[in-house]
Amino acid sequence: MVGISKKTGERKLTIGVSTMPYRKKLCLVVEEGNTRTKYATFNNEESAYEFMDLFCDFMGVERIDWFGRVEDG
Repeated sequence: MVGISKKTGERKLTIGVSTMPYRKKLCLVVEEGNTRTKYATFNNEESAYEFMDLFCDFMGVERIDWFGRVEDG
């Protein structure tokens, strides 16, 4: 998953772009604990990552990959 993550106390919330086992396209998902909820799909990988770049800029945060490392642009 590529996205942004925040932990507040025991609660960890991640918003990002990920694949889902039953979907071919990348999805905008919110992950809380062990639960992922799909909110949108993207037509291609380029538009998904463009959205995440814009969203992260808007939120004033850095994008992370699913290993938790900060990505370069």
